[in-house]
Amino acid sequence: MNRRALLASAATLGLSSLAGCTGFGVSSLAIPGPNALLRMTPITDTGIAEQLTYGRVSEESESYALVSAAIDGEHPRAEGTSCPFPADRTFVFEGSVYQLSFTVVETEPATTTFSVTLDPPEGDVSPADVVAYESLPDVDKAQFERLGWENLSSVGYGTSFRYTTAEIADSVLVPDPEYAVIEWENGTQAAFEVTGSNDAPVKTYEYSSTRVAESASQFGREIRRAHAFTLSGLSEDERAIVADALDTEDGYVVDSDEPVPNAMQELGARFHSHDDVEDVDIVRDDEEESTVDGDYLARYDGDVYWTRVHVDE
Repeated sequence: MNRRALLASAATLGLSSLAGCTGFGVSSLAIPGPNALLRMTPITDTGIAEQLTYGRVSEESESYALVSAAIDGEHPRAEGTSCPFPADRTFVFEGSVYQLSFTVVETEPATTTFSVTLDPPEGDVSPADVVAYESLPDVDKAQFERLGWENLSSVGYGTSFRYTTAEIADSVLVPDPEYAVIEWENGTQAAFEVTGSNDAPVKTYEYSSTRVAESASQFGREIRRAHAFTLSGLSEDERAIVADALDTEDGYVVDSDEPVPNAMQELGARFHSHDDVEDVDIVRDDEEESTVDGDYLARYDGDVYWTRVHVDE
């Protein structure tokens, strides 16, 4: 397939949004499916934007404060064992389309995350095995405070606690609990158990923002201009398949136990020669391209369609 260079525009930024923190996810080809599929849905420029962004960041979102500060140019910082808000994720904020990027400005390598459970105690509990919540070291109480569990009224939870090496030395709960049961002032008791641990650095991320487009419709228009192509010159059999894709809710489908008709293979080749809006996934066998699977923008009889194509050859 000819890989034309992506435009250095909102279209290019939109495609990079799919990379998230660490790059593209697992291809949909990993999931068994039909031998061929053609699904065509009419779409507007705003609809294209909705397909290629991760929705709107509203005031109710946990990420609102971070995003708002980044857009205001404040270069906010956040820490975690993974990025709190993925790099290059395209989203809508107050009507415009943005992306955030980050740099790691600090790394704290000596950190361990412990998986823990708090369940109802079983049988009689010896007073020697019980520690009052208020008697816990500050490093342990801080873990509960982070979750709002200073006055726990019920149990039956699993969660994770994160400690630095220095904090572990002061803890009575990790890595091996010195007490079997924790008791809160209200009388609630919880059997505390460490079920696993994982070493991971805590990184401090500093964020900045880029406005990709003034509006979702503008963003979608840029994508359409960069990637939409006209589906024309079809054979009678190809047009019949397209008609089936347009008239059927699930589109045109060739089941896994059926051969792919030549006309569908030819349609697949037509799409194969164009850029997928999400960077087409190609599965290769002995260096030969064998499968096309992706989403395209196709013009057909005057309308623009979001088109899902999958062909096993």
